[in-house]
Amino acid sequence: MTIKYYGKKSEENLRVTSQLLPNKKLERIIDTCFGSGSFTRHVSCEKEDIQRVAYEKERALHTLHFVLKDRKKVEALQQVIPQIENSKEMYLACEEIVKNYNLKKKEYEDVMVALAELVIIYFSMNSARNSWRNNRSYEKKINHYARNNARIAMEAIEEKFHNQLPGILYDLHINWRKVEIINKDFQDDMDVWCQDSNTFAYMDLPYLLDKRGRDDEKKKSSKKKVTRERKLMRAGYMEDWTTEMHLDFISKIIALNDSGKLKANVMICSNFEVDDNGALIGIADDPYTELMKIGFQIVVTERKYTSAISEDKEDGIVKEKKCKVEVVYINYQDIVGNWENFESFDYDDVLRGVVRINRKEKQ
Repeated sequence: MTIKYYGKKSEENLRVTSQLLPNKKLERIIDTCFGSGSFTRHVSCEKEDIQRVAYEKERALHTLHFVLKDRKKVEALQQVIPQIENSKEMYLACEEIVKNYNLKKKEYEDVMVALAELVIIYFSMNSARNSWRNNRSYEKKINHYARNNARIAMEAIEEKFHNQLPGILYDLHINWRKVEIINKDFQDDMDVWCQDSNTFAYMDLPYLLDKRGRDDEKKKSSKKKVTRERKLMRAGYMEDWTTEMHLDFISKIIALNDSGKLKANVMICSNFEVDDNGALIGIADDPYTELMKIGFQIVVTERKYTSAISEDKEDGIVKEKKCKVEVVYINYQDIVGNWENFESFDYDDVLRGVVRINRKEKQ
């Protein structure tokens, strides 16, 4: 069973990102990898006089958002939500609908596709990740504290799906009515809107494969690397990117810049692990550092600690907190917020080796 990630930024990340928008009169805001639509909902819906465009390549996810634009279809969707069970059978049935629909092997009513996508999204989250196998899977946890936390988290997700989701869908309907949602790869149109200086493009791309979780296989053979890449792709985003796709995208951005056509205000999301001295790990070898050579700069948008599970021979299983930062690459200087509130770096900082954040104590 493959659980896909549809993409969503935290509220803290979005709050900071909204302060990094260009400080100019914008005519159009483009969300290139729509996913859950959290950016468009949080930021651009406050700007009613701006054209809002969203690209979502996955067919079923696009259908979900398209259904949300129609009031009657939203009401039909709200009526069937109470019938959903958090079970293996329900999950697999919904996955089959989405799979067949995306491959165009079978057609379904769009409300049915939207419901199937919602089931996959909500019951693939956090502590509910295994609940489709057994909605009491939290009982398998050995530690009482972990078992109790998993149970509470799972029950909260189920409660949200059945009791809060109908209201959330109506709220999304209000927001999505004025958003043009396009079912295609944003790169098909990039050459056109990248030439518009009054356009802002928010690019929350699938993260590079070596930035997903712990990478204990980096030093192994190339054959193992390929195996790991395939594994990450299978369990990755609904519309994932290979390393080659990232490199092609970077080349397109550089080519647009070199030809004088890159006039749009561009923001690209990424992340880095941070060492004990606050330095961003791997920035010199990161392919997106190539964009810093043509004027992009990195801005830190969120710090967070991820728990990496490791084994200690004396104490058993322990958790080691590792610092990670969310960042964005931007190609403009004038922002809505105050630069003094941000940590940012340009390519000269990379060359001098001073790309490090001010460390905070672990919490």
